Amino acid sequence: MDDGAFELSRIHEDMGLGNARDYAPLDAGSSGADRLVVVDHGLEPSGGYASWPHGHIYVATLDDAGTRFEQVTDDKAFYHSVSAGDINGDGRMDIVASHMRSNFGATPQNINVFIQNANGGFTEDLAVAEAMGNSGGTGAVVVTDRTDAGNDILEVAYGDTYGEDYAARVFSGDVDSGFEISHRVGREGLFETMGGTRIRAADLDLDGSKELVTSLEGTLTAHESGYTANGLEVFSQGPDGEYQYSTDVWLEQNAWRFETLQFREFEIVDFDHDGFLDLVLNGWNGSSLHKGGGFDVGSLLFRNDGEGALEQLDTDAAAGLVSQRLPSQPEYMRVIPAEPGEPLELFAMLQDGSTHVLSVEAAYRNEDEVLNAAGDGTQIFGRGGDDEFLVQGASLEIDGGAGLDEVIYNDRAGQHRVERQEDQWSVTDSKGEADRLTTVERLQFEDQSLGLDLDGASGQAYRLYQAAFDRAPDPAGLGYWIAQVDDGMALEQAAARFIDSSEFQDLYGQAPDDAAFLTALYGNVLDRAPDSDGYVWWLSELQNNPAKTREKVLMDFSESPENRDNVAEVIATGIEYDAWA
Repeated sequence: MDDGAFELSRIHEDMGLGNARDYAPLDAGSSGADRLVVVDHGLEPSGGYASWPHGHIYVATLDDAGTRFEQVTDDKAFYHSVSAGDINGDGRMDIVASHMRSNFGATPQNINVFIQNANGGFTEDLAVAEAMGNSGGTGAVVVTDRTDAGNDILEVAYGDTYGEDYAARVFSGDVDSGFEISHRVGREGLFETMGGTRIRAADLDLDGSKELVTSLEGTLTAHESGYTANGLEVFSQGPDGEYQYSTDVWLEQNAWRFETLQFREFEIVDFDHDGFLDLVLNGWNGSSLHKGGGFDVGSLLFRNDGEGALEQLDTDAAAGLVSQRLPSQPEYMRVIPAEPGEPLELFAMLQDGSTHVLSVEAAYRNEDEVLNAAGDGTQIFGRGGDDEFLVQGASLEIDGGAGLDEVIYNDRAGQHRVERQEDQWSVTDSKGEADRLTTVERLQFEDQSLGLDLDGASGQAYRLYQAAFDRAPDPAGLGYWIAQVDDGMALEQAAARFIDSSEFQDLYGQAPDDAAFLTALYGNVLDRAPDSDGYVWWLSELQNNPAKTREKVLMDFSESPENRDNVAEVIATGIEYDAWA
């Protein structure tokens, strides 16, 4: 399960289930093995909905001995969705499953709740389910912490099949005090003719509040029958915390007929590692994906542009993101979680039963970008270009990638401790929370800037300044010279400018001969008298080698191993400078 290969097709074969409809990862059980919960809604014979035999909830355990299944429910139901989360605050993952109005004894229910006990088993909690009431057709549920105040249960209705007057309901509370309806989300947009198939909450715009995203299936107009189309809806939290319709803000198009694009559900994941959550549709019978020599998955990807919109990618836009094509029509797609810094992968099961894995790269992002570094523990990758990372979160993992990259903090430098740790830098705040930075060249605080590229422009400018004037650089002057080197000035050219300065001439004399110039370099740069062999060699180079100009020799001294060692301790925690406007 760690590699994402634990798929519904395999569950179906192993268990002989009717139709393994949905699954959710659980935490490791008491044995430490990987577990997930699976819901089955039964076989789909030609007799239609009424004749479906329905199915059970199972917990699947995967360990070295193989895969074991535990049937959790006693009675069957037409299960459509399952989610796992800690709803009673004991640190263990519980199960919330939804179905289409099945009777349990004499009581109709549309949600089942199972609480995990200390030994890893599950006990049904009827009080929670009863508090939620019976609305007949629940399309999907999710357990999520939408307000950082504990887990809520979100339910999306399956259209108005059973007369529901809402698109979704938000249940807040806990097992001890009981759950109650926090608010209902009004029926708007596609909910007039479609039913919800998945519901998720995620902070798409990094403003601290979570948007509500739902997928739907049904028809585009009330005059149609059966299933002809599918779509997406987005709701955002208003000032009162209640969800309001915002699809028109987030999506340019949100409904597609099956012959154009067919999907059933979606997953929310940052597939291009820019810090913003994107959308991946779980493509299903998607005949429109056929492009020339294969089936293209570009239209299943919605990239969050970071400015409040989800952009559906076309073939050209996705060309640098997913280069592979599927050999035949996909049955469904699933996201395989990626290791830090590794490309995301899409698991595809085709209609012929074969499986394929597609790699989602982000190499196309070579332009300069401004990226929001928000959340707790977020991993953000800059890729190509000169990127700016605006820090709004904590315990971040930031990889600048290629280019000249800067991490910007909205507070003072004194509120942070900056340390170098092998090939990484850590920036620790007053609460002890540390950001980890890789291939990042600069830090910017409210009151100062800090160069981390000790072998790059910052380090070179510092060492040249120190070598030329035999003093620590002033932040303003150093900022100017760092900017010049950043803009392409060669270090030797910068050395010539230092030699022409009045401060240099005051220190070395107005017109020193080669011997006096060289002796002064030893004293000012290396803080010692010349050694005889070295002095003779350098003097010969100055007098006989046209390439060894005075500016070249000054640069060589400033970048020499001896001088680098001399200043290493001073710049070990970064190089302070004032950014040049």
